[in-house]
Amino acid sequence: MRRKPEPKGFREYPIQRKLKSSLTDKRLYEDMIRLKLRTADIAQYCGVTQRTAEKWVFEGSVPNPERVVKLCELMGREVGYYYPLYKWTNK
Repeated sequence: MRRKPEPKGFREYPIQRKLKSSLTDKRLYEDMIRLKLRTADIAQYCGVTQRTAEKWVFEGSVPNPERVVKLCELMGREVGYYYPLYKWTNK
């Protein structure tokens, strides 16, 4: 089966497939759009798979503390902006 060609500007969007459900982390998604990042870019920077990064944005999964620090570093935000109720301990 042949793959359909990618539409023009396809890589400009943060995800590579259509949303099937509503967003659970709207702030993170809006920052992805603002910075023109894709879930693959986030995954590569944080050292995880693309599927894991998609879970953070679209399914409400919370990354471990090390990954959250890297994610916030990439986005230029404080940890409390994305995860205000999560208790962090500095080691």
